[in-house]
Amino acid sequence: MKDLFFTISLFISLVSKSQICDNIILSDGTEIPSKIEEIRLNEIAYRKCDFIEGPLYVSLKSNVFMIIYANGTREVIENKTLKTEETDNSAQFKKLEDQKMSVPNCVKVILKDKTIKYGVIKKINKSTIKFTNCELSSLENSSFLHFKTEIEKILDTKGNIVSFNNLKE
Repeated sequence: MKDLFFTISLFISLVSKSQICDNIILSDGTEIPSKIEEIRLNEIAYRKCDFIEGPLYVSLKSNVFMIIYANGTREVIENKTLKTEETDNSAQFKKLEDQKMSVPNCVKVILKDKTIKYGVIKKINKSTIKFTNCELSSLENSSFLHFKTEIEKILDTKGNIVSFNNLKE
C-alpha cells in the first residue's frame, strides 16, 4: 500500500511540475526546462524547473530559438538587432567631436595612452606643446600641456596627421 501511495504521489508531482514548467530551446538545440519570469528587451529571465525557488538565470535573446510555455503555446524568438546604448553613445560622441573640430585651428590630440583631447595649439617648446581647449577657448585656465613624447599623433580638422616637424616653436 505504501508503494502504491508513493508511486501515485510521485506521478502527481511529476505531472504538476511539467504543467508549470516552460521549455527554453536555445539556438544550439539545448533545452532548458524552466519557469519564465520575465522577457526583457534583449534577455529572458527564468528559474530552472528542478529548483524553482533557486537563482534567477538570464539568457540573451540572441541565444534563444524558441520558448514552449507550460500551456503548449510556442513563441519563436526573433533576433532583431536592437540599437544599443553603445551605438547611441557613438553617435553622440561623433556629434560632439564634429562640434569641437568646427572650431578654427582645433586639432585632435591622441595621446599614447589612447586619451583623446581637442585643442588649439598655443605654444610649442622643444619638449612640450600647450593647447587651449576648443570648447572653452574663451575661458581662462582652459588649457592643457603635454610633452611631445606623450603624444601619439595630432590630427587637423580634415583628419590629416600634423607632423611635429611642421609645428613652429
